[in-house]
Parts: sequence; C-alpha cells; structure tokens
Amino acid sequence: MSIIHLMYQFVVLPTLKQSLNFKLHKLNDEVISMVIEDKKSVPPIEFNFTTHIISAVSDNLSDYNLITLFRRKKTFENEKVIKSKIKEIEAQIYNERLKEIHEKCLTIAFKSLIYNSLMLLVYLLPIFIVLYIISKLFFGYSKNIKKLYLNMINNRVESNFTSSNNLQKQYCY
Repeated sequence: MSIIHLMYQFVVLPTLKQSLNFKLHKLNDEVISMVIEDKKSVPPIEFNFTTHIISAVSDNLSDYNLITLFRRKKTFENEKVIKSKIKEIEAQIYNERLKEIHEKCLTIAFKSLIYNSLMLLVYLLPIFIVLYIISKLFFGYSKNIKKLYLNMINNRVESNFTSSNNLQKQYCY
C-alpha cells in the first residue's frame, strides 16, 4: 500500500496537478484575449476578479484537501465582510463567458481536492468495508437473534407456567 501511495504522490499526482495548472493558464489566456479583442466587453473589475480567481486556484492546487476545505468553509462563514464583498463583486459580473470561466475554475479546484484526497480515501476504504460488513451482520442477524431470544423466553415462561400448573394440580387437588 505504501509503494502505491509513493507512486501516486510522486508520479501521478504531480502530473495531474500540472494538467490542471495548464487548464488554468489556458483560461487566463482566454480572459486576456477577450480584453485584447474588445476592451469594452470586459470591464476592469470583471477582468481583475476573474484573473484573481484563476491565480488563486492555480497557487493553491497543492493545498486543496478535505482538511483545508473545512477550515476555509468555516473561515468564509465567519468573515461576513469578505463574504459580502465577494457577493457584491460577483453581482457586478455580467459577462456570461467570464461566469463560465469561474465555474470551470471551481471545477478544477474540486478536481484538485479529489486528487489530493484520493489516497486518504483509499486508506479509509478498508475500514469502511469492515464497518459495513459488521453493520450488515449485526443488523441483519439481530432480527433473527431477537426472534430466537423471544422464542426462548416464551418457551421458558410457558414451561414454567405448565410446571407450576402441574405442581398446583398435584398439591392442591
């Protein structure tokens, strides 16, 4: 398992990250070409915001994992000023092509999250399989065990009742 992890960490993962980085550079080039073709179609605030998103995703490709996702989500929820500022800037973006580029950046960031967290999931997979099997055994057979236990108790009560009736008949009549 450790050899697979090392192969993934030092051979496969850098290749995948480089591929994502190339896609981000392609998106950045597309935004720059949009400005070069027609400066009026892309206002400066939209251009700056889009290029900032692309560079932020590109700079943090190695940092996206489950732990940083939860930390950033918590920070983002607590920082109301930043949240409102981002929503305000997003509301000012009218260019549909730039909105598509934002969505592609989010898709690339999500892929990076999956790639960076893949080995963690591979390590946790056997644990989840064992827990699943145990739960199936426990809950699947628990109904049968419960029926057997109830039958055993009912049989014991009935046998006690019949033996007490027999004793009562012997001594009382």
